This record gives sequence, structure tokens and C-alpha cells, in this order.
Amino acid sequence: MLKSRKAVSALKHLVKLPTAICGEALAIASVGNLLGGYSSFFRIFCGVVALALLFFFTLKIFFCRDYFLDEIRDINVLSIFPTYFMGLMVLSTYIRASFGGISVGAIVCAFAFAGHLSVTLFFSWRHLRHVSADTIMPNWFIVYVAYALGAVFASYYGFFTIGKGIVTVALASYSVLFPMVFYRLLVVGRIPDKLLPAIWLVNSPINICIVAYIASFSVINGLFLAVLFFFSILSFVVSVWYVDIRRVLKNGFAPTWSAFTFPSIIFVVALQNTFNYFYGGKVYLYVYLFFAGLEIAVAAIVFLILLLFLRYLRIAVPEVRANDDV
Repeated sequence: MLKSRKAVSALKHLVKLPTAICGEALAIASVGNLLGGYSSFFRIFCGVVALALLFFFTLKIFFCRDYFLDEIRDINVLSIFPTYFMGLMVLSTYIRASFGGISVGAIVCAFAFAGHLSVTLFFSWRHLRHVSADTIMPNWFIVYVAYALGAVFASYYGFFTIGKGIVTVALASYSVLFPMVFYRLLVVGRIPDKLLPAIWLVNSPINICIVAYIASFSVINGLFLAVLFFFSILSFVVSVWYVDIRRVLKNGFAPTWSAFTFPSIIFVVALQNTFNYFYGGKVYLYVYLFFAGLEIAVAAIVFLILLLFLRYLRIAVPEVRANDDV
């Protein structure tokens, strides 16, 4: 009787896990990779935490399947579900084992990439038939462009040709979706308060493409990279201008706050990679100022991720009640 009550209590907490927690896991794993050069312990810690969050969410998918399927009927929830697979892609770099000469990490990454594409196909089949200016949101970038993250890790595992193909398709998708999303934001408007943090997601796709482009191509076209960087800065300016932080804070904590994490991290990485390409080993005063600013930005992002993680813990970890042992 006691075990069944505890099982029911655990399932209730699994049901409460929002899909946005996958974005939090993605951000934590990415921070571990970003700062892993400074502390191997910090990298391992981030990997364990991110893996735990995705593990709990995986349990929800299998043991609370009806609730999960009901949730992803919402177009906004389904559009952020690919962050689950993006998190697995990042975590694949934490795996060093090999099987039959093939990296286990590469297998995990390939599975995650295939999962992302399957969600893209399902999303297209379910929602593109009824698309309108009111339904398009920055979340759609996750579905149709963010799989470019797979190019970063395809190159990491030595599959450069595949990486180039992924980047090319992702950039083509971005060129189509970019005007649609910005028309929705700047002309149509009417973004619900609870979805305001999702506007920050406009930072994510172009910066993923920049990182993937630099990682996948041995010969970089400086002019093309400069154009991509221009769109990165434009996206950042629009998101800063459009996201009303006062309204976000007034509405209180919501799972959508995780939208502030990974896009900020990948923006920092894209800035660093672009800066390194154009200035290389040249040392100027503003180089030090630039990287000092990056360090401050990373520190702020890590602090935000920590705060969000602590809030998610209140949802993911069952509370211990005195009457549990009765």
C-alpha cells in the first residue's frame, strides 16, 4: 500500500514536469561544454544534472504517455519538444566510449538528430495545413532551424560532409522562416504575456547556424559570415527591444523562462567564434574588453540557469511529507 502511494505521488510529479525543462537541460549541458576547459568537475556536474533532467522527462514520456500526448497537442509545446533531442546531441559529447570502432556518442547524436527531424515532420503534417500569421511564433525556429546543431556535432565526430549539408538546409529554412517570424512580431504582435520569454528564441537559430558553419566548413567566406553575424545582432536587438522584462517578472515564474538560457549561451559562443575568425591572434585592448564582457555574460547566464534549476527542482523532486510513512 505504501509503495503504491509513493508510486502515485512520483507519477503526479512526473506529470507536472513541463516540456520546457528539456531546454533547461540543453542549457546546462551546453554550459558544461562551454566552461569545461576551466573545470572538468564542473563539466561532469553539468552533464549529470542535464542527464537527470532528461531522464525524468523520458520517464514522463513512457509512464505518463497520455498526459504527454495531450500536452503536445498544443502547438507551442510541440514546437519546443525538439530541445529534448538537442539536449541529447550535446550530451553525446560527454560520452567517450566506443563500440566496434564506432563512437557511442556519435550513435546517440545520430539518434537525437533523427528524433529532431521526426518531430519536424510531425509538426509540419499537423500544423502547416492550418498556418496563419497568428500561429507563427519564434518557437518555430526550434523545429525548422535548430537541427543545425546536429552539424556542429557531425563535424565533431568527423562527418564534415553531412555537417555541410545540414547547415545548408538549415540556412535555407531560416531564410524562409525569418521574414514570417519577424512579421508576426513586428506587425501582427499580440503575443500572450505567458509566451513573452519565447521571443528570446529568435537569438537561437542564426547563432546555431554561425557555430555550425564555422565548425563544418574548412574554408570560411568572411563576407557570408559577416552577413550571418549581422542577422545575429539584428535578432538580438529585436529580442531585447521586444521582450518587456517588467511584464515577464510581473507575471511570475513560468517554464517559458528557460527560453532565456540556451539562446543566450549559443549567442555568446557565436560571438566568440566570429570574433576569433576575424581577429585571430591579434591582440588589442578591445579584445580584452570583449572577452571580459563575454565572461560577465556567461556568469549571468550560469546564475540564471541555477535559479531556474532550483525552481524546477520543486517540481521534479517529490516532496517528503510526514504522512508518507503512515
